Amino acid sequence: MQMGSPVLLLNVLSVSLAWGLATLMQLPKAQCIAVGFECGLQNFALAAFVSLTLLQDATLLLPAVAYGLTMWLSAFAVLALVRRGALQRLIAGTHKNPPF
Repeated sequence: MQMGSPVLLLNVLSVSLAWGLATLMQLPKAQCIAVGFECGLQNFALAAFVSLTLLQDATLLLPAVAYGLTMWLSAFAVLALVRRGALQRLIAGTHKNPPF
């Protein structure tokens, strides 16, 4: 599938950038997580809106659908890591073994 790698890369970069900016703004950890998730969720909504209303081309929605699927999979993975506390330890540099 030609969309797989770019879609996954967009997902990881958008969530990471949003989370990083929230961290730089010294928001609490819970808000950093929320900002990261929200950025990922809004990308799908924006792509669907642009492709279906502004461009009026349903075929352009296919990458957005692929993004939407990877978005939910990666969101659940990040949520699982956060709930286990592994992500915070990884960010802090105190995690001895990779959580994956």
